[in-house]
Amino acid sequence: MKQILTLLVVFFAYTAYSQNTEALISGLKNGSAAAVAKHFEANIELTLGKNSSAYSKQQAEAVLRNYFTKNSVKGFELKHQGTSPEGSKYLVGTLQTANGNFNTYAYGKAANGMFLVRELRIEE
Repeated sequence: MKQILTLLVVFFAYTAYSQNTEALISGLKNGSAAAVAKHFEANIELTLGKNSSAYSKQQAEAVLRNYFTKNSVKGFELKHQGTSPEGSKYLVGTLQTANGNFNTYAYGKAANGMFLVRELRIEE
C-alpha cells in the first residue's frame, strides 16, 4: 500500500511540474510576457542578448514585454528539459522571432507544484 501511495505522489508531482512547464512554454510560444512572468520567482536574473541584470518579478515582466514587442515572437521550440541531481529544473529551447532565432534557457525550481524561474536567458 505504501508503494502505491508513493507512486501516486511521484506521479502527481511530475504531472504538476509538466503542466506548469507547458504553461511557461506556451507563454514563450505566444510571446506573452505576462504568461511567462507568472513563473518568475520574486527576483530573477534576466539576460536578453548581451544585457543581463537582476530584476523584481514586475520589472522583469516589463523588460520582457518590451523585448517581445521589439522581437515579434513567431514560436518556441523546446529542445530539452530536465532535473539536476540537486533538484533544480531547467529547460532549453529556441525562441523564433521576426529578427531571428535565439537560444533560450530557463533555470529554476519546483515549488508548490509550480516551476519557478530564477534565471531566464534569451541569447543569440
